[in-house]
Amino acid sequence: ENFYSRVHSVTDMNEDELLDQLIARVDNPIQLKKEFKDICKKRSVRNANILPIARDEANEEKNRYFDVLPIAETAVQLHTIRNNANSRYINANYINHDEPESQ
Repeated sequence: ENFYSRVHSVTDMNEDELLDQLIARVDNPIQLKKEFKDICKKRSVRNANILPIARDEANEEKNRYFDVLPIAETAVQLHTIRNNANSRYINANYINHDEPESQ
């Protein structure tokens, strides 16, 4: 368990609680290093599922952020336009959103 798994959002904490949590991390460098490694592991697993075409140099300008790329399983696939292979890429994923039942 780490700081990020215990807190859903920093807005769930008041300023003093947040500061206390951050100071506790700085005062415990071993725990901080472990949490940092855990975050890096999660990022590398997430990066393994990235749509390969998203990393093509020709598509670089279509990515608003260099580290936010579409996941292969849910990536939006476009049709090629006028034999231009780069026209089939867009940085987008389908999102399954089920509406909650009304009560």
